Parts: sequence; C-alpha cells; structure tokens
Amino acid sequence: PSSPTTCTGGALHDRIRGERPFDLIGFQECEDVATTLSGSGLGGFGFFQGPSPNPAPMAWNLEVFTAIGEPASMRVAEDQLGKRWMNWVRLQHKATGTNVLFVNTHGPLNDCGSTVGNNWAEGVRAKRQSGDVLFMIGYYNCGSGTQA
Repeated sequence: PSSPTTCTGGALHDRIRGERPFDLIGFQECEDVATTLSGSGLGGFGFFQGPSPNPAPMAWNLEVFTAIGEPASMRVAEDQLGKRWMNWVRLQHKATGTNVLFVNTHGPLNDCGSTVGNNWAEGVRAKRQSGDVLFMIGYYNCGSGTQA
C-alpha cells in the first residue's frame, strides 16, 4: 500500500501509469521520488527531490526537456509540520526551444495569508527569466479567494 510520506506502492504506481502521457509531474509528501518514478515506469524522467520535511519533488521527461539550470528550493512558510518549500527548475523544450520555469510547492496548513502568497510570487519573479513559460503546480492548502 502507498503511504503519503514515502510516496511508493503498487496502487500509486498504477495510478501514475494510468495518467500518462505527461511530461511534467509534481508530488507532495514524497520522501523517495526516485523509487516512485522507477516503480511507475518513469525511469526516463529527471527529478529533483527537494528538502525535507514536507518535500515537493518534481520530475520531467528527459526525452522532451533539457535542464538549463540547477533545480533549487526556497522556504515559503512554516507550520506545525515544519518548513514548507517551493522547488523549481528551468527547462528547455527540445522540440521548440521554449524555456520553461517548472515550479512545485506544498503550502502550509492554516496559513493562507498574504505572506505565503507573496513568498510564492517573489520566488517566481526571482527565478523566471524573460520568455520563460511558467508551470506552477502544487498542493497549496488554500482555497480560492484567500489572500495567498
């Protein structure tokens, strides 16, 4: 069985395989994204685990994208479960030459105020370069209409 803290297991792997095709994917609370990718048939994906606790790993199809920058992270908040992160990598789409800023985050519990929202926005502004297409995904833990 799968566990939200290990992000592995047959049912999860089957679900991921069933969602293909895709070229970008993000996870939350996944402590071992390499095993998840391998078990899901995504051995041809590059990935960034990101820091713990509360990792927000991300992966990209190496047949479709080339990394043009090193993946990195920034802390956007903290809650009772620890630090919350925003991870990113700059990629280039091989077929078109389009540059992409791919971002994944896992937001804090009970904090949907302007500070965390500003942290996400500032992080993207600091890393996005002119012409980049932005893909920002994640589990924000905030409803629509909140300040974040």
